[in-house]
Amino acid sequence: MGLWLRKQERLDLDRLLPSLQHWFDSDQGRELLEQQRIMLDERLSFVFGYHCAHIGIADASQLLASCRIGHRFTICPTASARCGQRQIRCDYNDWAVADRSLDAVIVHHALDFCLQPQQLLREASRCVIPGGKVMILGFNPFSGINLLNRCFPRSRQPLSAGRYLSSHRIQDWLQLLGYSVDEVCYGAFFPLTGKPSLQRIEQRVTQLAGRWKLPLGGFYLIQATRDERVVTPVRPRWRVPRKRLVSGAVVERNSRRS
Repeated sequence: MGLWLRKQERLDLDRLLPSLQHWFDSDQGRELLEQQRIMLDERLSFVFGYHCAHIGIADASQLLASCRIGHRFTICPTASARCGQRQIRCDYNDWAVADRSLDAVIVHHALDFCLQPQQLLREASRCVIPGGKVMILGFNPFSGINLLNRCFPRSRQPLSAGRYLSSHRIQDWLQLLGYSVDEVCYGAFFPLTGKPSLQRIEQRVTQLAGRWKLPLGGFYLIQATRDERVVTPVRPRWRVPRKRLVSGAVVERNSRRS
């Protein structure tokens, strides 16, 4: 009970990023990343455009291999992390990207481990064009992964160092930022073991849970679209009467003389 209630000092994303990338290189991390990649591939195949940004833990080459957008780059806050060749080195709370210049933004567990998730999501939404996509991958707080993190925080490092946000809270933030949520799906319903012999059971459990739409998976994927608000000018019904240069009486007299 003491470990459950003990408050730990939270670290920012730039300090946790190397250790988190090391965990995704393990057997359990690769298994989780493969499930997320398959789920992303099904949705990225319908996303088109010119520019796509990625911020998170995994390398963009691992997650965005099937993305049809040609120019892809990573927002990297630290030099000690593995961010790939195409990257922009800047603070995740203040992106060096112009407003409404990106067709899609992929957020991979960045909201789970940053100290200011609202500001990060605000920066990501600011850069997306009207009609563009935002896809967010995050750990589900109502899952077995978070339960293990709470019970065994020391042995579950660095996953236990995060603050997992529910999908409903992120959907509320997106709606306040002018987005409409297209889809919310969950994955990793089976405990991550990293054993190939249990892949068939994991696939079967995932199919049944996806059919029943159970919000109990280890992670979730939220896809949202930025709404394009078009302002239509409304003309007033009343009209200002025009001033006449010649009155009707003068015109009538001239016509009689002729």
